[in-house]
Amino acid sequence: EREREREIEERLTSSYPRWIFEKYDGIRAIWHPTEKTFYSRYGNKLTLPQEVIDAMPADLFLDGEFW
Repeated sequence: EREREREIEERLTSSYPRWIFEKYDGIRAIWHPTEKTFYSRYGNKLTLPQEVIDAMPADLFLDGEFW
C-alpha cells in the first residue's frame, strides 16, 4: 500500500507537463480540425452552433468533454 502511495506521489510531483481537470458527467467530444467537426467517442458527428465551430483551432486535434 505504501509503495502505491509513493508511486502516485512521484507521478504527481514529476516535472513533465500535464493538465488535470475535475471530471464532469458530460458528453465526450473529439475535435477534428481539418473537417471542422466534433465527433462522439463512437464516431458520430455532433451538431454544435456555428459560433463554437468558428472558435475552434484550425491546426489542433482536441479530445474533451461538453457539459
